[in-house]
Amino acid sequence: MHAANDQGGDGAQHQANRDQRSVREQTQRKASVDARLSNFETCLACGCGEHLHDSSGCFADANRKNRPCRGDDSFNWEPKKSVPEKAIQEQRDRSRQRQRTEGKMCWCPQFARDEPAARELILEHGPPAVLRNLVTRCIQEKDPSAALCAFEHYIERTAEGKNRDAEWIETAKRRIAQLESESARNAPPSLASEPNTSDTSRCGADQSVDGSLDAATGRRKEIDEYITEVHRKTGRRITRTEIWKTAGYKSRTEFERWERADPNRPNKAADTAFTRLLREKPHLRRSIS
Repeated sequence: MHAANDQGGDGAQHQANRDQRSVREQTQRKASVDARLSNFETCLACGCGEHLHDSSGCFADANRKNRPCRGDDSFNWEPKKSVPEKAIQEQRDRSRQRQRTEGKMCWCPQFARDEPAARELILEHGPPAVLRNLVTRCIQEKDPSAALCAFEHYIERTAEGKNRDAEWIETAKRRIAQLESESARNAPPSLASEPNTSDTSRCGADQSVDGSLDAATGRRKEIDEYITEVHRKTGRRITRTEIWKTAGYKSRTEFERWERADPNRPNKAADTAFTRLLREKPHLRRSIS
């Protein structure tokens, strides 16, 4: 009887020792993985590690940012015959796009190492929740122009009355307006609204448009009114992205600098291009799709 009890006690002790050893091994493995992951940079756009990015973008799970998406089958596709690398890449891109559309994979299309590139990616591809975070961050940084730009993209990307948070929208509008007022009060009078007489390319232009484009508030107002006019007359709601692309630009940088009347980076060519666009109104023509 005593021998049986001793054997039972030894068995329980051995099991306890095995459990403790298993816990230690799991902890050591996790620490080893964390140490390896700490050597990777983090994407400033989506927050996922560099090891979860490739030429087709981020393949992290949308709900578990530190792990690959379980539904990603882009690496398992095996062509029946030899095909060009370009075809394999296109198949991978289609697979990733499907996963992102279904909300299973991270939205980020490429790795961003610097803040300007990250903001560009968020504005162009970010989901509403990410845009909201960007608006909040810009407000905290007291950057009304960047906050307004992110806010407008949030409005464009959400369906009215369905995915929008009305209370948050009103709060964001109020905070951005306050920041704009503070910025206007703190700006030197010479930079607030000084007419530009050096640009001779405006000769013969519609002065009702040109005269209102010397200050940031006037430029934003003209853009907003143009978007409204296009929607009223054509039934199509254009975005600011379409406007700067129609003007011939490949990124939004110069448009945003022009719209906020950036005194540190004046661009005569951009001023001419966007002023001409507002005067000629190309989006009212059916040839623009």
